[in-house]
Amino acid sequence: MPDRAEHWETLYVTKHADTVSWYQPAPAPSLDAQARITPAKSTGLIDVGGGASNLVDALLERGWRDLAVLDIAQPALDVARARLGERADDVQWIATDITTWRPGRRYAIWHDRAVFHFLT
Repeated sequence: MPDRAEHWETLYVTKHADTVSWYQPAPAPSLDAQARITPAKSTGLIDVGGGASNLVDALLERGWRDLAVLDIAQPALDVARARLGERADDVQWIATDITTWRPGRRYAIWHDRAVFHFLT
């Protein structure tokens, strides 16, 4: 039985990101939730399980400057990085399993599944 990382890596190697069931051309629920919050756009925000999601694109377009995307599947992150081109350099990309990851810094806002969590 493949481990979690292998499962998700295989999925992103064998399917296009826009053909998976959870794909959204515009991550409307997340963007709607983000519009209701008003922290400085320099606030540290991490998108947990962000993979190939378009959310990071939209956050960059909205002026966010301290962004990280974490996903267990490096191929998913590679899709997003390639899509962003030079703007990908403005994002920290973290390929790891969230269940074992220990952040090396604090993020004020964690995003997962269209929910923003504010940490104090």
